[in-house]
Amino acid sequence: MGDSFSLLLLGTPELAVGGRPVRIRSAKTRALLCYLATTPGVRSRAELAGLLWGERPDANARGSLRLALSELRKDVGGWLDITRDHVGFRADDDCFVDYRQLTRDPTVAGALRLWRGEFLDGLSFGDAPAFAGWLECERQRARLVLRELLVRAGPAASEHVVRLARIVTELEPYDEEAHRVLIASLARSGNRAAALACYEELRLRLARELGVDPVPETARSARTSRPGPRPPAGLPCRSPGRSWSAVSPTSAAYVPCCPGNA
Repeated sequence: MGDSFSLLLLGTPELAVGGRPVRIRSAKTRALLCYLATTPGVRSRAELAGLLWGERPDANARGSLRLALSELRKDVGGWLDITRDHVGFRADDDCFVDYRQLTRDPTVAGALRLWRGEFLDGLSFGDAPAFAGWLECERQRARLVLRELLVRAGPAASEHVVRLARIVTELEPYDEEAHRVLIASLARSGNRAAALACYEELRLRLARELGVDPVPETARSARTSRPGPRPPAGLPCRSPGRSWSAVSPTSAAYVPCCPGNA
């Protein structure tokens, strides 16, 4: 294959081959590449046609798939195995897909470097329910990876843990366990005012949107927040809008999330 291949899927998708950005014109062709790059093994043409063009008659869906594969051959043909019946993605040491890296036992710092936003952020199709179902499953999988990393790390006076906790609590605004990690980590970092502000924001959200109070453990975490110096003016509970750059290219194994993707 020769050239390196980089596909960033966390956030708005970005593709580069040989270090040069590549723009695939058709949105569904881009979606097809993203699916192949994150799904193990070869996939049947019938599956791929139904995934993105399943609302069309079978002959039309297969024709649309042929056009999409023709476009991919021009841009990334060396990274695909395309036969009459199946299509597969080739992954080797020159191939980097950030989502695969995220799902391969990452560290907190590694996840923060990879994370630019939701999996395939901004990508959706109203006429492809099968793809929409797969996409939602993979987004939930990415969120779960981050949450499990956060829970394992636990509260700590660490900028990385605070940043990860802010990301997780934005993705899961009712997750009290993630909020408790954020509150305690802010307090241990000396930002007691920010910790209490986070608790108050959570309390108001739960009352306004769900009609409930935080569980006693969450309320207790706010009460026991260690006193410390006030945070800089305007320190938010939510994470600031910023992107995290990807780590150096390296291949990674993928573990399927949804039934049917194994």
